[in-house]
Amino acid sequence: MNRSEFVIRQLNYYAQVGCHHTIYIVDSSPTDEFNKTASYIKNLGDKVNVTHKYFPPGPGHLEFLYSLVEENYLCFCGDDDYQIPDTLTKCAQFLNNNPDYESACGVSVTFRLKWNGQYEPYGELDRLADYPRYSVEFNTAAERLKYFFNNYFTSLVSVSRTESIKRNHKNTLEIKDLVIRDEILQCCSTLAAGKSKVIDSLGFIHQIHDQMAYHLPDLYDWITGDKWLESIGILEKRIVKELMVIDKIDEQKAKTAFKQALWLYFNKQFPREYGEKYLSSQSKQIPKYRELKAKIGLKFPAIKYLYKNWVNKIKGKQPRLHYEVLQPKSKYYKDF
Repeated sequence: MNRSEFVIRQLNYYAQVGCHHTIYIVDSSPTDEFNKTASYIKNLGDKVNVTHKYFPPGPGHLEFLYSLVEENYLCFCGDDDYQIPDTLTKCAQFLNNNPDYESACGVSVTFRLKWNGQYEPYGELDRLADYPRYSVEFNTAAERLKYFFNNYFTSLVSVSRTESIKRNHKNTLEIKDLVIRDEILQCCSTLAAGKSKVIDSLGFIHQIHDQMAYHLPDLYDWITGDKWLESIGILEKRIVKELMVIDKIDEQKAKTAFKQALWLYFNKQFPREYGEKYLSSQSKQIPKYRELKAKIGLKFPAIKYLYKNWVNKIKGKQPRLHYEVLQPKSKYYKDF
């Protein structure tokens, strides 16, 4: 909604790399902004295969979006991110050959551009960071769910089976909490249904910036909000039913598994968010150090190269992905 420049930037990338996957866009922008995107799509011609639809602002856009998809596999992508088309193909091929897996994705990084004082999707690279993804390969849905909540990541951007995604997104409007409805429910259902794989190929590039579409509340405000209790109750009922069917366990065991999984999430998130919000003297020193380190690395790449290749080898550490994507000899470099 009202972000045609991000959509155009993304479509231009897909056109340049010869993406053969269909791109479905649900757009809630007013007429002028909607037509701006539509006009650019028309100018691209047959360089990309795009289905561009209007949907009024409000809930239900994801259910509508997924209903458009005709392919056997799909993945979600925000307008300010990038999916690497060749890696999407690899993920689909993996799922086709491994029926016990429900989703697959490549490795990922985030990027931030230097702020130039205005709303702008283009600019000079400021910093990169790893964006962790995890293979979840336990044999039971309960164990997969507990691992997921203890190592939370957004599986929406993974390649998943379309039939399952459509089924999981039916009748979701009763869930009023945005995070639970549009993200957590889908992640839980996908990982309950089957295993998840991270393949060794650059797959997803996530942008971090100050014009993010949604500014989510902190953990305390979230769980004390008026929508949370009812929504988490609906989520529990849905996931418990899935656990009972998939793992062939009774209701009490399924409820216990869900409770433990959610508790693992809070056990990790509460201390982290509390430290970021209130322990300023301790928590803010580390980000400043990392920010300075990142700026030195960008300004003096030779020093960073020596550090990563010599010092880390002495310490027995592997180079981080956000460093690897910038190295011409790296297998991730071409895609990045």
